[in-house]
Amino acid sequence: MSTAAAEPVQERTEASAKPLVTRRQRNYSEYIRSAPAGVLSVIVHVVAVIVLMLMTTAAVKKPDPVRIDTRIDPERAVPEFNQLMQELTEATTDMTATSVVRAGASASGGSGGGSGGTGGIGGSSAPKVDQTLIPEVKVAARLGMGDVPGRGDLDLKIEVKGEESAVVGDHQAVMDRLTREILRMLTQRKVLVIWLFDESLSMKDDQQDIKGRFDKIYEELNLSGQAKGDALQTVVLSYGKNLHQQTKEPTSEISEIREAIDKIPVDPSGEEWPCKFVIQIAREYARYFTQGRRQVVLIIPTDESGERATADRKESDGAYLEDAIAAAKKIQMPIYMVGRQSIFGFPFAHVTYVDPETGDHYWPAITRGPEAGDVECLQTEALHSRWDEQSAGFGPYELVRLARDTGGIYFMLPTPDQQVPETHYDPLDMKEYVPTYGIRREYLQDRDASPFRRAIYEVIQKCGPMGVPLTFSIEPQQLRTQAEAAYVNARKNRELLAAAYKYLMDVEKLRDKEPSRRWRAHYDLILGQIYAYQVKLYEYEYFLMDFVSRPQVPKNKPDAKYNVYWGIGHSAHKTKTWAPEKHIKEPMERAEKLLTRVMEEHPGTPWASRARAELSRGFSVSIHEGRHSKLYGSRANLVPKF
Repeated sequence: MSTAAAEPVQERTEASAKPLVTRRQRNYSEYIRSAPAGVLSVIVHVVAVIVLMLMTTAAVKKPDPVRIDTRIDPERAVPEFNQLMQELTEATTDMTATSVVRAGASASGGSGGGSGGTGGIGGSSAPKVDQTLIPEVKVAARLGMGDVPGRGDLDLKIEVKGEESAVVGDHQAVMDRLTREILRMLTQRKVLVIWLFDESLSMKDDQQDIKGRFDKIYEELNLSGQAKGDALQTVVLSYGKNLHQQTKEPTSEISEIREAIDKIPVDPSGEEWPCKFVIQIAREYARYFTQGRRQVVLIIPTDESGERATADRKESDGAYLEDAIAAAKKIQMPIYMVGRQSIFGFPFAHVTYVDPETGDHYWPAITRGPEAGDVECLQTEALHSRWDEQSAGFGPYELVRLARDTGGIYFMLPTPDQQVPETHYDPLDMKEYVPTYGIRREYLQDRDASPFRRAIYEVIQKCGPMGVPLTFSIEPQQLRTQAEAAYVNARKNRELLAAAYKYLMDVEKLRDKEPSRRWRAHYDLILGQIYAYQVKLYEYEYFLMDFVSRPQVPKNKPDAKYNVYWGIGHSAHKTKTWAPEKHIKEPMERAEKLLTRVMEEHPGTPWASRARAELSRGFSVSIHEGRHSKLYGSRANLVPKF
């Protein structure tokens, strides 16, 4: 602030109230009086125009600014989930079950067969759940997400958005599109293409397929006349836990490129850090952009996303995302991802591996999701944690962001190993269900600011990756002990689901006010799943009682090499139920109605596919006899990292 501006304004007295005319004002007045008539005419017209403009502006009333009230209206307030947990009563569920302990004791002639005890066969009250026995379950995928500040607010001069998803049938379609992209760039300047291959075992076939198509892409580029001499150069890199250089220098020789791909190792760690290595690549090859005046292009073929933070790893690849985007944009480096669909609302897919020595099956996990900035779907399937291979219709969040926000493309290949047949969805059907692709911390803030979305996420967190025991001994007494513990576990989970269902019903009035069709679909599906999972656990409890009271005899006997066990799985039988029909018929019909509504409200989407899958595997449980090698646990350490 200047000194003049800082001085207080002196009040004028009546004696000094006459107009004050400064020397500058007198000079202006004399100049105007002495000015030619033409000049005066111009001044008059300018003043007239200004007056008319002011009159027009005054006539049009400016709209009032939009004010967003961030306070939560009492009518929209959502009750605390923990409070609901404390208020659990018999009314939280329509279904009650009897005690497997007493059923087993009664069947074996033991004491405790009366109806007066708590939770007895004839008892009508459900035992209270000890809240201390229900842990605060955290979804593993949430750890490390968004907890590292990014650089998404950098003021970059060039802001180019690429394509979030380009559905392609095979690698040839990818190469055709890449050829056109590179040709377009070659018309402007020389180009350096960096291929960054994923070193995971599951990518070996993809690497060879891409290598076999290099002839065609470089032949077309050379025929165009744009790639002569050193106009187009290529670098081959690979990554797993570390970044490796497969070509010593940029090259234009196809034979060197092929040889470099053949040298790509299989990383035994099974780790992938694409975002982390994008930052390193942008720094190391920036000189080709700044000094060599080349367009630098990065192509990443991978079937996974990045590493997730776990109990023993505090760091996640997603923590590097915003810095990776900023580093690529600084040298105007578009990133082209060649990947698969994300798993729907879940971080992991599974690969089947058969032990060549024992014939045992293992299902190692690979990271392929979720498609949004955080998990938005349940992480449980009632009997066990998520195990499905449901397609999301979109690529993994981090990889899509890398492509889109740097001006590249996310090429989405078909995923033949998925169990659900809908591997691709119509883009028109999915237009209203696109995930939020903004900065993760902003996504989390927006989600938590919405009472409706926050309620859905709290249910996902509280229900967590819950499950119940699914394998039991064939020895009757050990089976009884295992079944009693399993019953208690199932009962706690079912009451937790009952509280979650009530919690979601309390916010049902907010559903139609939710602007996002994606989040409305989440609500509809989770509501149906949670009710259906209560029915399934109810069936599981009755199955345990029946199985303990009437133990079966396995067909096979354990021997020196193999163990024999009883396994529990899903059952689609509608007529064969373990619980009495009068108790289970109506809940099953209600569960079916809720899931059918999801298919009707959101046809042609992953939500409809997931609801259909829930219906097809039914609401009951089945038993089967299984066996595996006695070395099953120890040989699990030999399963390769995919």
